[in-house]
Amino acid sequence: MRINENSIDYCNLYVSLLDRFIPILESFGLNVIVPEVEERMEADALMPYAGQFDGTICGDDRYTPEVLKACAPRLKVIAKWGGTGIDSINLDAARELGIQVLNTPPTLLPCRCLKVC
Repeated sequence: MRINENSIDYCNLYVSLLDRFIPILESFGLNVIVPEVEERMEADALMPYAGQFDGTICGDDRYTPEVLKACAPRLKVIAKWGGTGIDSINLDAARELGIQVLNTPPTLLPCRCLKVC
């Protein structure tokens, strides 16, 4: 596989949509927190947000047992966008704490196709 110099960075593509969707989420009374992220949030970067959110849309952020315990009982759902796996989320700890984990595997397919030439 070769990456074309005119390719689209799929993470930045989705991040650029935030301005469009934040007002919609806020219209439902949701307080949207958007941390500064380069690629993913490691466990230590997630800890300052623990207990401040009911649900999250994440990429490959590291939801370790410690992070999940700190986020519970408020955290109810983790929705992972893009990719095919949810291996960055400790499923056993999430299950024990009653946190539902969802993923959307095909969401990045069109962008990845654009990157391959």
